[in-house]
Amino acid sequence: VDRARLEAQLEDLRRILEALATESALIPDTTTTLAADLQDSVANYEAQRQALATARDRTHLHGWVTGERRSGKSTILRHLQASSITWTDAAAPLLPPENGTAPDNSAGMAGAAVDLVLWVTEGDLTASALAQLRQHVIAGQGVIIAFNKTDHYAPADQQTVLAQLQSQGEALPGNVTVVAVAANPRPVTVRRHQANGEITEGQEAVPPHLADLDAALSDWLHQADTLVAA
Repeated sequence: VDRARLEAQLEDLRRILEALATESALIPDTTTTLAADLQDSVANYEAQRQALATARDRTHLHGWVTGERRSGKSTILRHLQASSITWTDAAAPLLPPENGTAPDNSAGMAGAAVDLVLWVTEGDLTASALAQLRQHVIAGQGVIIAFNKTDHYAPADQQTVLAQLQSQGEALPGNVTVVAVAANPRPVTVRRHQANGEITEGQEAVPPHLADLDAALSDWLHQADTLVAA
C-alpha cells in the first residue's frame, strides 16, 4: 500500500464526510427519513475511515492460504505456522463450481485486512482462479502462487506447468510470485542389494520441498511496509 497516497485519500474522505454531515443537518424537518438515512450512511463511512486510519499503522502481516480443493492447502498451512505472518485457511474465496465467475469477496478482504494471499494449485489456473487472483492484486494484496504436488509430474511436465503458471501470473496487474513445491511428496520405492545377493524393495519417505516457498515469503517480508493492507 502506498502510505502517502492512503493518508491523502483518508484526509479527502474525512473532509467529504464532514461536508455531508453538515448538509444532513440542514435538511428540512419534512424529510426526516432522508436526513436519518444520510446521517446513518455518514456514520457508517466514518467508522470505516477510522478503522482504516488505525489499520494503516499495523506492522504485522496477515495472510490467507486458499486455492483449489484437495491441492494440499492444509499441509502447507501447518508448515506456515512457524512463520512470522499470521496465516488463515480462507475457505470463503474457494472457486465457484459451475458458473465460472469469481465471487465478490472485496468486503471480506477488507474486513480481514489480508496482506498476502497464498494460492495453492496442482496445475495451471482456470479463468475463475485468475479472476479471483485479479481481485486480490487490485485490492493491493501480495500474491504467491504455489504449484504443489510437483512430485506427481515428470520433470518435463513440471517445467511445462510451472512455465504456464508464470505466464498467467505475469498477465495479472501486479507483482505475482510463482513457486514450485511438494508439501507432502509420495514415498518412493527403493531397491536394496543385500550382502547375500538378495534384492529387497521398500517404501522410503521423501522430505517436503518447500524451500522455494520459504524464500518467496522471506522476500515478501522485506516489503512489509508496502504490503500491510489498511
